[in-house]
Amino acid sequence: MQTVNQTYALMKKIPALLAFALVAFTANAQSYLNGDMNHDGDKNITDVVLLVDEILHGPKSEGFLTCPDGHHPHVIDLGLPSGTKWACCNVDASAPEGYGGYYAWGETKEKNIYDWSTYIHCDGDKESCLHLGGNIAGTPYDVAHLKMGSAWQMPSPDQGEELLDYCTPEWTTVNGVNGIMFTGPNGGSIFLPATGIRINNELRESGDFGYYWMSTHYPSPSYFAFYFFIGPYGTHSFWGNTSRSSGMCVRPVFVENAQRPLVLSASKVKVYDGESTTVEIASGSGSYMIGCSDKKVATASLSGTTISITGVAAGSTVVSVTDATTGNSQFVNVTVVAKEKSYLACPDAHHPHLIDLGMPSGTKWACCNVGADKPESYGGYYAWGETEEKDVYTVDNYLYYDSSSKTYLDLGDIAGTQYDVAHMNWSGSWQMPNIDQIQELLIYCSNEWTTLNGVYGLKCTGLNGGAIFLPAAGFRKYENFGDVGNYGNYWSTTTNPEDLKQIMSIYFSSLSSMWYYARSRWMGYSVRPISK
Repeated sequence: MQTVNQTYALMKKIPALLAFALVAFTANAQSYLNGDMNHDGDKNITDVVLLVDEILHGPKSEGFLTCPDGHHPHVIDLGLPSGTKWACCNVDASAPEGYGGYYAWGETKEKNIYDWSTYIHCDGDKESCLHLGGNIAGTPYDVAHLKMGSAWQMPSPDQGEELLDYCTPEWTTVNGVNGIMFTGPNGGSIFLPATGIRINNELRESGDFGYYWMSTHYPSPSYFAFYFFIGPYGTHSFWGNTSRSSGMCVRPVFVENAQRPLVLSASKVKVYDGESTTVEIASGSGSYMIGCSDKKVATASLSGTTISITGVAAGSTVVSVTDATTGNSQFVNVTVVAKEKSYLACPDAHHPHLIDLGMPSGTKWACCNVGADKPESYGGYYAWGETEEKDVYTVDNYLYYDSSSKTYLDLGDIAGTQYDVAHMNWSGSWQMPNIDQIQELLIYCSNEWTTLNGVYGLKCTGLNGGAIFLPAAGFRKYENFGDVGNYGNYWSTTTNPEDLKQIMSIYFSSLSSMWYYARSRWMGYSVRPISK
C-alpha cells in the first residue's frame, strides 16, 4: 500500500505524466488508442503510469492470457512451469493467424528460392554447412531477436517440448485459417497457423501442416536443425529435424532479463597460409576463452575482443569462442588456402594457370576455358547454370525452364554455387566471372583480334603485360555449332536485370572488340573462369 507521501508525490507528477502520455498518444495513436492499459474497464492515472512504463521499457513481461487488442505482438502467458511466455503471432505476421515470413535456419531475410545454392551458411551444398553454434537464440542468426528486439528469441526444443507437455492442442480455424490452438493450464492460449514449408521456389502444404524453426542445431548431420510440426491428425504435434535450407516460419518466445548474447562479427573466414585475419567479438560478457580444432591448419589468439587467426597449411578448421560467464559458444569456420602462384603468361603446358592481368580488384583469369587443355582450345559448351554438355540445346530441354508455366527459375548470381560449371568442374577458388569482373577486363585491357596456333580469337593484355587468349568458339544451338572461328561468347554469372531469361555475357568478333551482351540462357556458350 502506498503511503500518504508516496501518493502525494505521485499526484505532483500527474501533470507531467499526462503531458508525456499525450505526446505518446499522439505519436502512437494506433498503438494506444484505447488507453485502458490494464484492461480493467476504467481509465485513470494507473493507465497513464502503465503507458509511460511500456513506452520507456517495452512490453510487460507478465503477459496476457489472450490478445487484448489488435496491436500485435503481445506477450502471452500460458502458465507454463518454466515461466516461458510466447508471442501471439509469427515473425513478420500482423495477426495470430498470419503466416508471417519464411526463413532458412540461421538466415534473417526472405528470398525467392530455398535450397543449398541460396543458403548463406554453406558453399552451395549441404556437406559444406557451417556450424553456427549449438543454439542460435539471441544471436545475429536469430530472426526473432533481430526483427522484434532483444527480449524476443526463437524457441528452443525444451521450450517447445514444454508447450506440448502442458498445453491442450485443438485443430481449429481462426478467421478461416487452419491451425492448432494451444491452451495452457491457466487458460492462456496461442494459435499456430498451418503455414506449410518453402522448398526451392514452392510453398508446400500450407493450410494442411505447419512447420516452425527451433533455435537448436541438430547434432548430426550438420545440415539439419530442429523444427516443430503441427497437423490435423488427432491434433498431433511433434519435433523433427530437416534441412536448414528449407523456408519455415518462426514463433518467438519472450525472455526476461536476457543476457547479452555472444556475437561474433563473422562465422566463416578464408585466409592464405602464412597470412592472418581478424574476427571481432561484438557482444558478450567480456570474459572469453578460445580454441582451435586443428592447429596444424591455423592458430588463433585473443587480444581484448579481437581474435587473430593465422593460416598454417591448406585445409579447414574451426575456432571456438566461449563466453566464460554464460558458457555459450560460437564458432568461426576457417578455410586456409595455399597461395596459388600467378603468371603473366603460361609458364608451361600444365594448364590451367592463374594469369595476372594487373586488375585493380586483384581478380586473376584462367589461361584456358572449362573443358579445354590449352589456351586456344574451345573447351565445353554449357547452358547457363548447367554443368554438363549435351547433344541438343533448346529451351525445352533446359534444366531451369518450366515448360508448363513458361517461366525460368531464378538462380540469382551463381558464382561459386552448384550451378557454376567452373566451380563444380575445377573446384578450389575457381568460378565464373560476374559482370563487374568482365567490365574490369574491358576497361583495363587492350584487345587484339589475332590467332594462336591457327585458332582465331581475342588477346586481352593487361597494364602489367599479362595476357590471356579467348578463342572464338562460337556457340551451340539446337544440334548445331554456330559462328565457330568468327565470334566468341562467354557466360558471366549475372542475370539481365530487365529480363530473367537472358544472361550477361562476353561477346566479340573480328569486326568488334570485346563487349558484354544479354544472351538466351538455354544456349551453349564457353566459360572462362576467374579466381578472386
